[in-house]
Parts: sequence; structure tokens; C-alpha cells
Amino acid sequence: MTPHLSIFVCETFAPEVKAVVEQEGYPDVSVEIFPLHCGSPIMSTMNLLEQMQTSSSHSTHLHYIGSSCFQIQKESPKLPEFVSLTPLSQCFDILIPSQLTSSLIHQRNYLVSSGWLPSFKQQIQGWGFDDTTAKLFFGETSENLLLVNTGLSNETETLLEEASRFIGIPYSTIDLGLSHCRLLIKGIVMEWRFLQERDATARQLKKITRESADYSMAFNQISLLAQLSDEKKIKERIAEMIQLLFAPARAFFIPEGSDSKNPPEELFSNSMGLAKGDCENASFAIQLIENDKNNGRIDVVCVSFPEYLGYYQKLSPILGKIFGLVLSNAGKYETIREHEKLLQISSLELTKLNATKDKFFNIIAHDLRSPFNSLLGFISLFLNDYDDFTDEEKKDFIRRIQGISKNTFRLLENLLDWARAQSGDFQVSPDSISLRQLILDNVDIFAPGASKKNIRLLAGSHQDIDIFADRYSIDAVIRNLINNALKFTNQGGEISFAFQQEGKMAICSVTDTGIGIPPLMAEQLFRIDSQVKRPGTAKESGTGLGLILCKEFVEMNGGEIWVESEEGKGSTFSFSVPLVDGP
Repeated sequence: MTPHLSIFVCETFAPEVKAVVEQEGYPDVSVEIFPLHCGSPIMSTMNLLEQMQTSSSHSTHLHYIGSSCFQIQKESPKLPEFVSLTPLSQCFDILIPSQLTSSLIHQRNYLVSSGWLPSFKQQIQGWGFDDTTAKLFFGETSENLLLVNTGLSNETETLLEEASRFIGIPYSTIDLGLSHCRLLIKGIVMEWRFLQERDATARQLKKITRESADYSMAFNQISLLAQLSDEKKIKERIAEMIQLLFAPARAFFIPEGSDSKNPPEELFSNSMGLAKGDCENASFAIQLIENDKNNGRIDVVCVSFPEYLGYYQKLSPILGKIFGLVLSNAGKYETIREHEKLLQISSLELTKLNATKDKFFNIIAHDLRSPFNSLLGFISLFLNDYDDFTDEEKKDFIRRIQGISKNTFRLLENLLDWARAQSGDFQVSPDSISLRQLILDNVDIFAPGASKKNIRLLAGSHQDIDIFADRYSIDAVIRNLINNALKFTNQGGEISFAFQQEGKMAICSVTDTGIGIPPLMAEQLFRIDSQVKRPGTAKESGTGLGLILCKEFVEMNGGEIWVESEEGKGSTFSFSVPLVDGP
């Protein structure tokens, strides 16, 4: 029977898997569909064995992709060798990397695919829910209906909107295409083909060996070649066999299409070989054949016993088939490994992109809260006591509101620049900036919040320093450091600012008399993989991302950031930036 692979997949993801198989043009692969089993009895080994009877007539290998819908227990009947499984931790790992699936579910998203939407109502009702109980169930377990959009259907928007109304939660989409699914299916197909080639190689080796019984002693190591997949190790074993069989002076591997840019590869060289003049009638070539195709040759130069040259030349076609098969097999295995690397790279990139998106939105919420709180506070106070203020006091209120609005607008621009930085499009625009003025501007913004906690902001009387940096990004750094200091300083405390020159750099410090930072936590403050979070002295909340933003912006401007702290005695956050005449 001609080798044929049947890939079994749940109807929910069948459109994507079918699309990949059709686009890749696999003539030896077909897609079989099994019904959705979410909430139904789990498929056991016996269920799979029963299902095989319908497909085994036209397929030589069956491969199942599934998640919690399978339950293969140790005491269950053993599956035949022509059946294999790809167990997934989450069924959506077919379309997206496992880390991204877990992250989206952790964010209370209910994931759906385009294959699930057309029959969503029947599926939900099949779980025992009606309109009312469906809304109660999904309302308690999820906050968003998220479509993993692979771009295969134009009707998903309407169906998604209808499903959203039915279960009573909002919906959104994440556009990821078929890249991850393609790599997964490619890996399955390439691994199956590799195993087919390896088995075929083993069968052919066995046949050739049997036909060459006269050379059995020389071929004791041939079967070991079929077990190797690394080309370098295969060539080393071939070199050993050639030395054992022919004891030549030298041997070269010459691939098909070899030229001056790709010279022959020397497999070995023995110093005790025959003189050059004696080699003319003591050398021969082993043509490397695989499926009647010439893939190069091995030149065996100066054999030790030229009187047996005719005997060696009769042996060479058999060796040529063996060596050709195993070398070709190694090349195919290398292709499989490259696909696995691409799959890993794709998974890491998608996870990084999702983390960057989440970080961006969290920072927006984190950094906009303070100026908007101040702005709303001023406006509320202004409106409530409008008639009690003098004209000068009213003008002062308007000036303060205008100042906060301008700074908040700059913050939005800054955050958008940061988003561009994550995509690689951001370029800092350094200019001469007054460091003291930057601090004073931010002191004005945070003065209302500081007064609520009876905290003094001490700008000091230091001599001004002109730095050469990007105004918006350094402004964001100072703003975040002040915000953190206010958050972790008790009532009646102080926050002071200092700056000085060290060589060609300016050092700016923000010191508070707050609760301090434990040493272990201090080591993790600037790491995105840690995201340290703890409430402030007045139970203020945060995202743990402000200091990570500070680190990125300081490093973009050619500086460094660090912290010195002692629990119960406060903290000092310092950063360096170039002076106007600095590097």
C-alpha cells in the first residue's frame, strides 16, 4: 500500500488544518474529523480503536491531535504502531503557542475558533444551557469572548456578534493567521515522512544485505547506519567502513553538483598510502544512489591491495545504495529539525508580542491615573467653590489645569513613542534640556497628591544642569520615580531631589523617607519577567511596570538606572544621562 497519513482533528479546528494541508500540497496526507467532545464522555483508547476501522482501509498511519478530550490510560489496550498522538495541554495550542493560550485564558478570555462559531448554539445547548443559564455561566467564568482569527472565513464577525449576545459577554478578535498551525502540521508530516524513509531505508538495507551474503562479515556495521541521523556521524562511520574494507590511502566525498566553490570533502588520509604513480590503477569511485538518483560519489584512492580492485568494484554499487540512502535520510532529518526550530522561534515571538501589548496597556492605565486624578480634583474643587474664589485664584486654577493637561498630553505622546520602540520604529530625539526644570514641572503635577498625604516635595536649590537627552522619555522617568516615592512614603514624609555631574554624565536622584525595599525585591524591580507589585502606604495599587519603563527609557538615552534602599528607612532611585557636552 502506498504510504498515506490521516490526521484526525476536532471539527472545531478542522478548517485550519485542512487549509494548511491544501496550501502545502501534501498528496499523501488527508484530514479526518471527529465530533466535538467538550463536555461529552472523554475519548478512550477503545474509542480510537473503533474509529480506526473507518480509516485504516486507505491510510497506513493515523495521527490524532487532541487535548483533554482524550484519556489514554496505562491499563488501556496498547495502540498499534501505525497510530500516534499529539497531546496538547490546551486544544487551542493547534492555532497558537501554549504560553499564549494559557495567558489569554488567565485573562478570563473564552477562546473560540471559526470552526466552532457556526454551531455554537447547538454546542452550548448540548452542554445543558439555555439563554438564561448560558449568560449566568459565561458571566461568572469569562469576561470576553475571544475569536482566534485565522482569516479563513468572512462570516465570523456576524456569528461572533450573535454568540456574544447569546452568552452575554463582549467579544473581540486576535488575528494570528495560520503560521503556528502550519508549523505544527509540517512537523507532524515531516516526522512521519522521516520515519517512513527511515523504515524504508532499514528494509532496503536488509534486502541488500541479504542479497550480499558473501560480504556478511564486512557488513556487520551497516545496520548501525540506519539508526544514525546526524550527517557528520554517518560520514565518520562510512570512513571507518571504507578503511576496514579497502585500506586506501585517502577517500573523498564529492556531492552532486560539486564545483570550485564547493570542493570535495576529505573523509580521511593515511600517511602510509602508495606513491602517487601507483594510484592510477588502484582507485575507484562509489556512486551514491538513492531512488535511482545520483547524489554524488565517494572517491577511494590508492587501495592497499590493487589486485582485488575488480572485487571492490563489484562491491561498490551495493555500498553506493547503502551510503546514498543513509546520507539522504540525514538531510531529511535535518529539515525536520529546522522546522522544529522555526516552530520554537514562532512561539517565542508570539508570546513576546502578546506580553508587549499587555505591558503597553497596563502602563497607559498606570501612568495616566495620577495626572487625571489631579485634573479631576482641581476641576471638582473649582466647580464646587467657584463663587468663593477671587478672579486671581480662578486664573490660578485654570493655569494649573492647563499645565496638567499639557503634561498629560505629552505623556500620551510619550507612551505612543514607547509603543513604537517595542516595534523597532522608535528613535530618541535628544536635545539640550534643563534637568532642574523637568523636576519642577513634575513637582507641580504631583503637588496635590503629595498634600493629600502631607508629604513635602523638596526640589532643593541645586545649580541647574543641562542634559542631552530625549525630553519626553526622561520626563516619563522622573514622573514614574516621583509617583513611586509618593506611593511608598507614609503621611508626613519627605521626597527630595538631587542632581550632580560625574564626568560626562549627569546623575539625578529621587530620595524618599518611605518604607524601603527588601533586598530580594530590589533585585527584581527592573525585570519584566518579575513585575514586582505591592500596595502603597495608603493602599495605592500599581502594575509593577513603571520602573521597567524607566529602565528602557534611560537605556535608550545612553544611561543607567539603579536603586539604594533599606527597609524602614526609605529609598533612593538614581539614573544617569549624558551632559550636553557628554558622550
